[in-house]
Amino acid sequence: MLFRSVLAYQEAQQKIKDINEQIPIKEKEKTDTNSKLEIAKNKEAEIKKEAQEITDVYQDITRNAKNLMNDRNTKETEIKKLRASEIGTRCDKCKGEVLEENINEYIGNLNEDIVKINESLQEQVAKSKEALEKSEKVKEKQIKIKDIITKVNDAIQKIDNDLKK
Repeated sequence: MLFRSVLAYQEAQQKIKDINEQIPIKEKEKTDTNSKLEIAKNKEAEIKKEAQEITDVYQDITRNAKNLMNDRNTKETEIKKLRASEIGTRCDKCKGEVLEENINEYIGNLNEDIVKINESLQEQVAKSKEALEKSEKVKEKQIKIKDIITKVNDAIQKIDNDLKK
């Protein structure tokens, strides 16, 4: 009986020794894992900043496109007014006589402006597509980094549980 008690005591002492040897290893593992978590959180902040920059660019593109469309609509309305003008009457702007050749020339200038506006709108659409593609890539990065953070947090929790045991 005494022999069993001594044997159990020695086994317990060995187990305590093994546990005490594992504690610094687990603490270092936790420190390393916390460092990884910090790196992941920094990367997450960078990705959030990148996402905000893309959002800002997209809003600028949208604003520019809206302004271009408004400008085009103004010019189209002006063309309609010019076509409705009667030859020989007084011009609202210059107070001179309305001549057919002047109307045609001015309409031609407005049509050229509209062509340029349409080209600019096409550029804005291309920029918009590019911004949307970048946005999708950033969303993928955000999902990946959130998964990494979750895994690292789980690892930290497991280490904490091991240390508590």
